Amino acid sequence: MQAQENTIIREIRNPEAPPRASEQLRATCRKIRKLEASKRLFNNWPNLRTASYNLVSFLTIYWPDPLNRNESLLVACLQNVFEMTESLYREKTDHIEIQKAFINKVADELALSMEYSLMVRSKTLLVHHEVNQEFLSERIRQKEVHSLTWTRSVLKQGNAQHKMICAAKVFTLSELELAGLIH
Repeated sequence: MQAQENTIIREIRNPEAPPRASEQLRATCRKIRKLEASKRLFNNWPNLRTASYNLVSFLTIYWPDPLNRNESLLVACLQNVFEMTESLYREKTDHIEIQKAFINKVADELALSMEYSLMVRSKTLLVHHEVNQEFLSERIRQKEVHSLTWTRSVLKQGNAQHKMICAAKVFTLSELELAGLIH
C-alpha cells in the first residue's frame, strides 16, 4: 500500500545542527564500517571526498530512505557506494571506471531523495525546502528550525531531471561529464 501524498513519512522536532561535513562523513563511514574503504577511494580521488562532503551536507543524516534500507538515505547511499567500490577494487577495475561508478551510484541514490517533499518549520514560517537552492545542513544551521517534515512528493517519480538536479548539487560538471551523465 502506497502512502498518500500528505502522509507524514518522518518528522523531526528541534533537529540538532549537523556536525561539519567532514565529521559527519567520518562518523557515518565508521558506523557502517567503511572508513578504510572511504580512505582508499579518497586517497585515489580527493575530488570524491569533496563530493562526499557535498552529499553529506545535501542529505544530512535526517533524510529518510524511501527504500527503507537503513535509518537514513545518506547512510544507505554511503554503505552501497563503498561496498560497490570495494568490490571494484577487488576485481582490479580501472581507477577511472571506479570513479565513474561512484558518481553514477551516488547520482542514482540521490534521485531517491526526490520521492519526498520536505517542509521546514521555523518560529514564524513553514516553507518548502528546495533541493536545488541550499544544502539541508546549511538551512538547519542558519535558521531556527523547529521541525523537519517529509511527505510523499507530488512530483512524477523516476524523472531523469530529478537525478541531474540532485547530482549537480554534489558533483562538478566535469565529474558529471566524466561519468557520462551529461554530454
